[in-house]
Amino acid sequence: MNGQKKPIVPQFVADWYEENKENLDESIWEYLVNWDDAPWNDFKRWMSHSYDNKAIVTLVNMHQFGYKIEK
Repeated sequence: MNGQKKPIVPQFVADWYEENKENLDESIWEYLVNWDDAPWNDFKRWMSHSYDNKAIVTLVNMHQFGYKIEK
């Protein structure tokens, strides 16, 4: 695993990832392009704090290394 650990994410992040993992790069791009149209839900709040949680890096790491759900 190249020294990488599986990210630990909230359930709502895992849910978004599972719905979008087949075409992750396009899904992230589409989400950001349509930012103003997306509802303010837990996932959007999480994405809006990417300076703290490195949201895009986390999603990519989930794709590469798998992930664990926060307890």
